[in-house]
Order: sequence, then structure tokens, then C-alpha cells
Amino acid sequence: MMSTFDIEEGMTDAGKSSTPRMVKGGIFAPNDIALIKKALMFYIGHSGDVTELDEKQTVNLLHRLNNRI
Repeated sequence: MMSTFDIEEGMTDAGKSSTPRMVKGGIFAPNDIALIKKALMFYIGHSGDVTELDEKQTVNLLHRLNNRI
């Protein structure tokens, strides 16, 4: 089921959208992506309760992030 966006809730007093603007490459800066990648690698290496599914999803996310930079 798709959620709907309520335009009234997404507007600020100035009438501009309060949601992040999409730019080429997404909404994260290159420094953000580098930090996210480090945090994900630390999570995989140091968390004792990582399931196989969590690990696969994290590796896939790291792969997508590597394609951004």
C-alpha cells in the first residue's frame, strides 16, 4: 500500500517544502557516505547479534554506497 503525501503537512510557513530536496546522487554529502560506510563496517565486524540476513542487507547497502563515490 502506497502512502500519500499531505501537501499541507509538508509545507513551511513560507510555503516551501520542508522535506529534503533531492539532488544528483541523493541527499547525502560525500563525507556523510564515507561515515555511513565506516559505521556499517564497524557494525558488521563488532556486533555479536548480526543475523545472516542483516549481514547480506548491510553488504548490499555498502555496495550501493560504493557506487555513489
